[in-house]
Amino acid sequence: MSELQKFQPIIFIVLTVVFFSPTILGFLLRRNLKESLSTNIVLGFTWVGWIASIAWSITGDDTRIKRLIREQSFNKKLAMIIAFVLLEVFMISLL
Repeated sequence: MSELQKFQPIIFIVLTVVFFSPTILGFLLRRNLKESLSTNIVLGFTWVGWIASIAWSITGDDTRIKRLIREQSFNKKLAMIIAFVLLEVFMISLL
C-alpha cells in the first residue's frame, strides 16, 4: 500500500466537506438550505457556481436572484449553465 493510498479516505472526506461548504454554511446560518444545496449540486463543480453558492449562503439575499432566474426561459437557463461549464473548462485549460 503506497503512501497516497493511505490518505485517500482522508483526502476524500476533506474534499467532500470543501465541496459542500456552501450548503454547510447555509445550514449553520439557517439561510436558503434547499436553494444552497441545489445550487451546490448543480453548479458546484464549477468555480463560478461554487463561489456564487457560497455568496448566496452567506448573504441570504435571494429575492433578486430568484426573480432574475424566474424571468428567464428554459433555453436561457440552459445556455447560462453551459456557459458556466465552458468558462470553467477554459479556466482549467489555462492552468
